[in-house]
Amino acid sequence: MLKRIDNPILVQVAIGATARLVVVLVAIATVITSAWALVDHEKIHVAVGFAALMITLLPFLFLRRYDLFSPWSFVILAIFTGGTLQGIAISAEWPSAEHIDTTMLLGQRSEYFFYPAFVYLSSLACLALGYFIPFRLVRERFWFQREFALSKLRIAILLALAMSLSATALYIRATGGFASGRISDKRTTITSLDVANDELEQYGYLRQITKLGALSFLVLGSFHLSKRRNLKLGTFLILTMVFALAILMPFYASSRAGVVWLFIGSLGLVYYYKKEQVVRSLPILLGIAVVIFVAMSMLRHTDTADAVQKASMEDSLKSLLLNRNGPNLAKTAHIINHLPGKLEFQYGRTIAVWALAPIPRAIFPGKPLIHSGPIIGTEIYGTKVSGVPPGLIAEMYWNFHLAGAILGLFLTGVGLRWIYEQFWRLNSDAAVLIPMYLFSLQEIGYGVLGHSLGFGVFMKFIDFLTAAALMYFCTRKIRG
Repeated sequence: MLKRIDNPILVQVAIGATARLVVVLVAIATVITSAWALVDHEKIHVAVGFAALMITLLPFLFLRRYDLFSPWSFVILAIFTGGTLQGIAISAEWPSAEHIDTTMLLGQRSEYFFYPAFVYLSSLACLALGYFIPFRLVRERFWFQREFALSKLRIAILLALAMSLSATALYIRATGGFASGRISDKRTTITSLDVANDELEQYGYLRQITKLGALSFLVLGSFHLSKRRNLKLGTFLILTMVFALAILMPFYASSRAGVVWLFIGSLGLVYYYKKEQVVRSLPILLGIAVVIFVAMSMLRHTDTADAVQKASMEDSLKSLLLNRNGPNLAKTAHIINHLPGKLEFQYGRTIAVWALAPIPRAIFPGKPLIHSGPIIGTEIYGTKVSGVPPGLIAEMYWNFHLAGAILGLFLTGVGLRWIYEQFWRLNSDAAVLIPMYLFSLQEIGYGVLGHSLGFGVFMKFIDFLTAAALMYFCTRKIRG
């Protein structure tokens, strides 16, 4: 079976009666909503939403201890936000039946979702089975034996912040700046499936460099918290300024996810170093995150002055709950029911094409479309800009039919657990490993399940390499 990790870095909490009570309550909600759906088939979305959440929570009935920032926590988060909450909104026809019908259901009735619901729930069960089933996978490979060196740390962080600020300035300049009157808006959108001739550059390399600001914040926070004492006022102010720099780019580009993940990373630092203060820190961080998230939602696609006058909490909630980015039943059903037809089976192409992602289009002008979202957006939803990511379940079905959805989710669960277990076997100082993990690997389950396998793995691999490179320059080999 999977070896228990004895690494003192890893922080686990006891699974008590409260956690198990939550699982029982979700199970009761699943039974009630399922019975409701049997009477009124149009309520299938809320029933499936609670059933999916129950599947992800069921292992907690058998666990004794658990790391709250393990990849599985973010699988739960993806299902809760993209499946359960959205299922409630769809079944309640909020904000209106017309909006739900035209944007989410595309005019389809309940029978359309029956078979996709079976695929959806069966695949999630296989994902959970793959993650928690006993396997002998962990091997002790201690290759990153590093600890912080204060002199190197100062230079490396200053250079990283300078690079992040420079990349942010270049991105703002390249995308028109604030001349349009919009201070937080989507600046780069794929406008055509023919991306080779698309007139709008995505500036992915600048976006990646700006992430050094967020990484610097996590590294500094980890370094100072590792001293096991309260932060001094000067240190706190420095961390606040670095944090502000880190969210500048996501705020300007209206990348709400970038801001949310930085707040989650901040909470992760508190959890791994000062577990007893997590409950006290959560309301503060959550409150600040909600304010920024709502502000970005109101300012998106709107002139800033006009947005202030037309601010609406309902629009912010609608943007959060009724988007097509998460692992929801409606999107999964549309993809499954259009195979074959508007979509054709890909037999691994949407996954394998990510091997070409690192090659610049200037070197390979004929490089195929990497993201499959624009294809789904154009063919199924009729969108003309950006796209709709398939999500892991639909992508596996799109490639290998039902067998792909079942086996693919099982293997993904095994892979997520292996990555998590293997990382915490690295023989390095805790202060070095924790920011690397929070910056990259903790959210891999969320990205894979909500977007696609290639995107989730590739982007987190790039983030991991970015973190490893910075850590190499601000650390030294462990002495002795």
